[in-house]
Amino acid sequence: MVARRVLWATCLALAFLASSARAQSDVDVTAARKLFTEAVKDEESGQFEVALGKFRKVQAVRDTAAVRFRVGACLEALGQLREAQKVYASAADAASADPSQKELVTASRDKAEAIARRMPTLTLTLSPKAPSDAVVLVDEKPVAPTDLGRPLPLDPGAHKVAGRATGVPPYATDVTLSEGAGVSLSVPLDVALAAPPPPVEPAPSPALGWALIGAGAGLLVASGVTVIVRQNAIATVEDACPGNRCPEARRGEVVSAQDRAKAMVPVGIACGLLGAVSAGVGGVLLYRSTMPRSNVPPAAARLVPQANGFALTFGGPF
Repeated sequence: MVARRVLWATCLALAFLASSARAQSDVDVTAARKLFTEAVKDEESGQFEVALGKFRKVQAVRDTAAVRFRVGACLEALGQLREAQKVYASAADAASADPSQKELVTASRDKAEAIARRMPTLTLTLSPKAPSDAVVLVDEKPVAPTDLGRPLPLDPGAHKVAGRATGVPPYATDVTLSEGAGVSLSVPLDVALAAPPPPVEPAPSPALGWALIGAGAGLLVASGVTVIVRQNAIATVEDACPGNRCPEARRGEVVSAQDRAKAMVPVGIACGLLGAVSAGVGGVLLYRSTMPRSNVPPAAARLVPQANGFALTFGGPF
């Protein structure tokens, strides 16, 4: 049935071209008639792109409903369903005023309705939080704001969807539509929320710093006391043994003083080192307690091996 209508439309187009000789020059009409015949042959052989170009040229000479029908048929064969539907609809409108073209009107409308069932749709939405100047594009063409949320008829195949808005990274993706499919896509153009600031740690209590400083001071005093005790022990030995000669009666006293002097050396060194470290750490903590936490990097203490032992180092603001 459709094939018969197509053949009828072709014959009608040729007849109409022939009858247009009175309005067009003989040269134009003859060339258009020849071109139309070639286009029909190209269409029948599957060369739809070539046929479409020739039908367009014929249409420029005489734009009839029948020629539009042939243009629509080529567009449909090329997969350009959206444009083909429009052309079929325009063919029906152009022929509707002529009672003799009733069959062409029916054929054109049937084609347009059949394509509408085959045509895929794409429904695009934006978040309510998207900026007011957000723009969505399909194949580099802006989508009207009133069309957002509605099914948009598109040709089958691949399409590019993009979006842009002030203060939002641009969005782009590819969507492939098959015949008759309905696809929905949300275009993310929400303004990104600012990241919350890092939590501010409370400043360390100055009490700990003062306690360490106090402990360090006590140890340093103890170190000083060991020095005094050692010096007194040495003085006792020197007094008991003039010229390095010790009387037998005071030997016990001398030995005790010597042992006491030797014992004070490591005790004094240990107290001095621990006192210095304690006072130093207390001073750092006391200083840090007076600074805003956002400006204070963490302090660190570590032992660094050296050739003659270890060294205690501190990292942090001073």
